[in-house]
Amino acid sequence: MDAGIRRALTVAVLLAALALIISAPRPVEDINDEGLKNSSLVNAAFIDDDQKIAELTLETAVTEEEKAKGLMNRESLDNDSGMIFIYDEADERSFWMKNTSIPLDMIFLTAEQTIRTIKEADPEPNVSDANLKSYTSEGPAKYVIEANQNFSEEEGITEGLKVLLEPLSSED
Repeated sequence: MDAGIRRALTVAVLLAALALIISAPRPVEDINDEGLKNSSLVNAAFIDDDQKIAELTLETAVTEEEKAKGLMNRESLDNDSGMIFIYDEADERSFWMKNTSIPLDMIFLTAEQTIRTIKEADPEPNVSDANLKSYTSEGPAKYVIEANQNFSEEEGITEGLKVLLEPLSSED
C-alpha cells in the first residue's frame, strides 16, 4: 500500500476515534458531585440501550438535616418529581417511612450511577419507630432516589440501568 494512502487511512481512523470519544457519555470520574451537592435541583435521566426512557426533576438532600427530613409530612409529589439523597461514599443504605404519607419507589444507585436496587415503600401510619420496616440497598449505594410508587414499573425502570444526574441551574 502506498505511504500516502496509509497516512490518509491512519488520519481517517484517528478522526473517527476522536469523534467517538467526543460524543461518548462522560466517564464516572468526570461526574461532579460538588455540582450536584450545590444545586437545589437535579435532573435524572434514566437510560436503557443509550435511549432516555424517563426523566425526573429531583430536590437534593445533602445535609444530615435534609436527609433526616426527606419527604416527611408531604401530602403529594408531582409525577415528574422526587428527591435524591447524595452521599460522599458508597455504602449500604437503609431507609424507612417515618412520617411519610406518600407511597414511594426507592431507587438505590451505585457510585457509577447504575441502579442497584429498587424497593416499593408503603406509608406506615401509627407504627412506632422500632417497628417501621427498613428498605435497604442490598450493597453499596452512593445515591438514593425517591419517586412516586409505580414510577419504576410504569416507565420500565429496572435494576442495572444507568441514570445520568445533572445539576439544574436556576434558569432551568
